[in-house]
Amino acid sequence: INISKNGVSWVVFRRFAQFASLDSKLKNKGLLSKGNSMLPSRKLIGNSESVAVKRVEGLNTYIQFLLSQPSIHNSPYFHNFIEPLQLGDIKPKLPPVAKNVTVK
Repeated sequence: INISKNGVSWVVFRRFAQFASLDSKLKNKGLLSKGNSMLPSRKLIGNSESVAVKRVEGLNTYIQFLLSQPSIHNSPYFHNFIEPLQLGDIKPKLPPVAKNVTVK
């Protein structure tokens, strides 16, 4: 995920399980309706390249949805998700695979 916040940009890498964990936390805390998740399915059908493209597109849609919900994008759960987990989590900007995300 390409993140821009207060004029600073960084890239964080998350596995699908981390997205699923965030989704679960948001639901458990009542910030996300249990029937209203935009998280794509873990299992997609197709070759590995097409599956990767579909998953990235689905996760981009999911992040954009979360950003459109002030109660979510202002939550500590979301901020913890987009913050670097460790020094190695921050990588130099790579050619775009996913859309950029701007956090206010």
